[in-house]
Amino acid sequence: MNNQLISMYVDDELDLDEKITFVETVHADRQFKDEAVDLLRQEKRICADVADRLPALRIEKRRSA
Repeated sequence: MNNQLISMYVDDELDLDEKITFVETVHADRQFKDEAVDLLRQEKRICADVADRLPALRIEKRRSA
């Protein structure tokens, strides 16, 4: 359940009651907090790895035979 709750938090899929549960769990459980932070850092790295540029390509016009 905890991994699912963290994943839903990261993906912004929680309603307000679920967000309250998440924050209360983070406050009460250090291991849960550490896992949540680790997954958030992982998500941050995944987002940073998205290519925002493509290498320039040289395409020559095809010659007719």
